[in-house]
Parts: sequence; C-alpha cells; structure tokens
Amino acid sequence: MGMYTKLLVAVDGSDSSLHAFKEALRISKKDVMVLAVAPPYSGDLRVMGSSDLSELIKEPCEIALDKAMDMAEDEGAEIRPVCVMGEPYETIVDVAEDEGRDLIVMGEKGPKFLRANRAFSPPARKS
Repeated sequence: MGMYTKLLVAVDGSDSSLHAFKEALRISKKDVMVLAVAPPYSGDLRVMGSSDLSELIKEPCEIALDKAMDMAEDEGAEIRPVCVMGEPYETIVDVAEDEGRDLIVMGEKGPKFLRANRAFSPPARKS
C-alpha cells in the first residue's frame, strides 16, 4: 500500500487541474475526494435576476466534477465528487483537514513566470 491513501484533488475544469487529477489516480484509485470550489458571489444579488443563484454559481463546479467523474470511470477509480462554496485557497485546506486527507493534489494556476520561480521549487538549471 502506498504512502498516501486519502487524496483530495482540487479541480476547476482547466487542463492543468484535470491533468493533476489524472496523475493523482496513479497514486490511488480508491477513496479519492474530488473537490471543486465555487467562489462566493460578492455583488448585489438583486441585480442578478435569478431565482436560484447558488445553482448558477455552482454550475462551473458541476461541469468540472462531471469531467473528473468521466475520467474516473475510464480509469476504474472510486471518487467522491464534492462542490462547495468559499474562497478556494481556504476551502481546499479546510476540507482536507476536516476530512482527514493526507495529500492535496492540484494543478498550477497563474502566469508562467510565477510558476517557474515560486518558492521551494526552483527551476532546473540549463547548462
């Protein structure tokens, strides 16, 4: 049995997050929680004109989870898809702690120059 058994994979539907999900399935295909976070809406709700705003806000979440479920089915993996609202950076950590997850897997986000120079992961030197 591997070192990590209870994975949480954060997805947003991007190629990067779905690639991270696929790589996570190489670590474990059982007890994988797939989390999509819908950021909270902070505008004037009266302007929206929607009767069910939470469903509208969660729609990208559900689309991302549908993609992950299709991939999991193709890989024969057991996943638990979860969509929650909140600030992604806080919510991912909170859910992982609450659920006793021992590894968080997620894709990269942001400009390439930031990804290449982020702390604790220096880029490889070219000779």
